[in-house]
Amino acid sequence: MFADLFDGHEKLSVFPTDLSIFYGYFPEYINNNKTTNEQIERLENVIFLNLKRVFNENILNLDEVVDLKLMRNIFFSNLNRNKLNEIKHIFITLLNSFHETINVDSGNKKWILVKETSLEIYSIELAELFPESKFIQLIRDPRDNYSSLKSGSKKHYQLFGESEKHSLFSLINRYTQGFKSAKINQNILGEDRYKIVKFEDLCRDSEEVMRNISNFLGVEYTENFLTPTVLGKSTIGNNFEGENFQKISDKNVGRWNERLTQEEAKIIEYHFSHYMEDYGYNLKYNIKEQHEAAVQFYKWFNYKYLFKDSFSNLNKNLSL
Repeated sequence: MFADLFDGHEKLSVFPTDLSIFYGYFPEYINNNKTTNEQIERLENVIFLNLKRVFNENILNLDEVVDLKLMRNIFFSNLNRNKLNEIKHIFITLLNSFHETINVDSGNKKWILVKETSLEIYSIELAELFPESKFIQLIRDPRDNYSSLKSGSKKHYQLFGESEKHSLFSLINRYTQGFKSAKINQNILGEDRYKIVKFEDLCRDSEEVMRNISNFLGVEYTENFLTPTVLGKSTIGNNFEGENFQKISDKNVGRWNERLTQEEAKIIEYHFSHYMEDYGYNLKYNIKEQHEAAVQFYKWFNYKYLFKDSFSNLNKNLSL
């Protein structure tokens, strides 16, 4: 929902969904001897089929906001088959096809805003490719973040073969990178180019945070910054519990206490206690409790991902 708050501003152009290319296409599909046809097919799936899926999930009539077939045709017509490994070429070609489809002169916009999961790992690279770029990283209490993932486990993630334990392992991996990258990126790029925003502040002091971001971007603050839309159409929050949030809400802030097991909360605190304290998130459990829970979780993780079962192939005729 965060990116949707910027939609409709006369100086901002907002791409309507996650780009998806930085984890769905790069780096896997520029390595491992992928053929041009495989790369094209992957871009079709990651960008356009995914765009359609996301719009359907958010109950938005795709035809009312963007002509996806036209956008696809423009994109592939302008895509240089010799540059399928280049982030900048694919990035610009995609954004140009979007602007041409919705008939917007991007030259009249001060910023083109794009959202991407774990974009912080690409920030330094993108900053070099686009010297005028700025970055906003939204961080959240990892216990609440996992609560959100857990609420969507049966409805979404398990459809892709991801159990709750897998989701927790994934969160630990991604959030470790995210928390660490936040301060590193800000130190390298400077606070005038890299801004860190707490989700809880956005929910509880929405106007103040959005005014601050407006100053960061150098654009005028408007009341529209408090209501999420996609290309002018009202949208809903991306929660998995069937609640339609059509404005910024703090309903799920701090709800991890009722949505997580004690063991899950202890595991998360064990892995992120240092970062959580830095950002003002209070810990509930002591280090001994955290450690005991983390050890049990590691036993599962070790067997699932690190341990190679060499015993299963032993000769059954062996005897002691």
